[in-house]
Amino acid sequence: MMNVVAASGFSAVKVLRPLAMSLLAFSAFGFAVSPAEAAVTGEQKTLVFLVNFQENPNEAPLSSAEANSLVFGTVNDFYRANSYGQLWLSGKVAGLFTVPLSNTVCNDAAVAEAVNTLAVDAGVPIANYDRYIYLTTSTACSSEGSGTSSGLPSRASINGKFAPRVVAHELGHNLGLSHSSALDCGDVTLGDQCRVLEYGDSYDTMGNHDMGYFNTFQKERLGWLSASAAPKVTLVQQDGLFTLGAYEQNNGLPVALKIPRGADPVTGKMRWFYIEYRQALSHDSFLADRSYQAYRGDVTEGVVVRLATEGEQKSSRLLHLKPNSTFKQLFGFSDWEDPAMAIGDTFTDTESGVTFSLQSANGSTADISVQMGSGSSQCVIAAPVVSSVVGSGSAMAGDTLQYSVKIENRDSAECAASDFSVKASVLSGWLANTVTVNLAPGQTQQVKLSVTSASTSAAGSYSIPVTAASLVNANVKGSINLTYQVASSSTGGSSGLAANDDLVTISSKQAVTIAVLGNDTVPAGTQVTVQASGAAKGSVETLSDGSVRYTPAKSFKTSDSFSYTLSDGVSSASATVQISLVSSGGSGKGKRR
Repeated sequence: MMNVVAASGFSAVKVLRPLAMSLLAFSAFGFAVSPAEAAVTGEQKTLVFLVNFQENPNEAPLSSAEANSLVFGTVNDFYRANSYGQLWLSGKVAGLFTVPLSNTVCNDAAVAEAVNTLAVDAGVPIANYDRYIYLTTSTACSSEGSGTSSGLPSRASINGKFAPRVVAHELGHNLGLSHSSALDCGDVTLGDQCRVLEYGDSYDTMGNHDMGYFNTFQKERLGWLSASAAPKVTLVQQDGLFTLGAYEQNNGLPVALKIPRGADPVTGKMRWFYIEYRQALSHDSFLADRSYQAYRGDVTEGVVVRLATEGEQKSSRLLHLKPNSTFKQLFGFSDWEDPAMAIGDTFTDTESGVTFSLQSANGSTADISVQMGSGSSQCVIAAPVVSSVVGSGSAMAGDTLQYSVKIENRDSAECAASDFSVKASVLSGWLANTVTVNLAPGQTQQVKLSVTSASTSAAGSYSIPVTAASLVNANVKGSINLTYQVASSSTGGSSGLAANDDLVTISSKQAVTIAVLGNDTVPAGTQVTVQASGAAKGSVETLSDGSVRYTPAKSFKTSDSFSYTLSDGVSSASATVQISLVSSGGSGKGKRR
């Protein structure tokens, strides 16, 4: 059975008025843990349908080229950047299909079923795809789109409005995400009687109308923060001063703090404060347009705070750290596009005793002071983090591949050491070993796993889920997906991949797109993926054509560098890109030499 979520039209108004929603109450402090989510990564084979109705058989929602650019260009670029290169879309556009249904009726499921039938009759191999996107001319549905949130193939229906953020939002539902909401507690940040604003998180595509990165809680649910390619999230276990880098960058600095609030007294599930330092970079560049409007200052100067419950997919709540702003006093409701904690401000949670304050922020880093309060001496159990050191390989059917993974115990310092069983889940006829490790809180250990494919396995790429689970409570677990490439009998020798360093000059502090593959060696017919990281003074984003977009941060002065890796799924090659600012005029598009 599929769950369906309808995205009822995002507001186009730039100031969000709170909606009347359900009441939420908070209670006593305690500690518990809930299961980690399974990672959603890798290639998402996607089929895009162009659809109209019996009333308008000659009207197309988009051209095939426009649909391809929308989904496999813009939206794919967003998901690559959002997931740190761990998830991407591939596929094709099919249609135009005219369904024998009326556009005066709202029934996305019936439309999808009719399109599928027409597509099969037309010879479209729809069974080869896991995700279906239906781009329809306008219907009687009041929402801009809807999407299933469980099961494959998934369905995303886009109703006449083809903005990239609508497609990205519905695909988020397809991946298993619920809405990113806000919590309006009136004149306080947290209180006993609060309203949930369903689309209230104005930073997150799963919230409101701008196409911003998913928040930390949502990325945790997708498993994107467990991989070695991802930036770190700091689990706060004791009092201290903690430094965050810009949320949009992956330059070695943590991008979020995760602070325990205690267990929900009803469910026993752990609640967490999340703190991020959002900047107007890459897909969060829309934040620049919000500043200095409607009684606001620079909306990127502060830190963003959320509350969420582990294992509760609908629990993401943006908090307002300016509940008595000038805007609120003038208009009587909060401005949810400016909820960040300002420099010098302090918040204390009266329930848990946790206190945090923003000590400083400079556009590149933010320093946050945290005092844990009365609950700091208790043991906080958390899911272990699993990341790959060697996460892919190629061999003939029946051969054995060795993988290396790292397991990190994320329990608080007050907890005892724990035993974890590390196991790969394989297909029938395949073999894999199981490893047990004992880890103290904060300790990381690298383990080796052996996977042997069945001798009858067909050539192709196979996903190998690996789980590290507590031997005391199997629900306390973390996971990651590895890749086993069964080579064809004709495959052999080196792949011939070679990456060469690049020197890029820019004449102004503007984003530049770099064709990093231009001087690399990629054998004809070989498909490669590109993953870039490590920029210290800007952000990097891999685009759908394999190029990399570099965006200078406020801290960029004259130079920066980052590395990139290209892989064909069997072997890989890496190189470095040097960015230099020159004083000559020009458009700032960059020059390679």
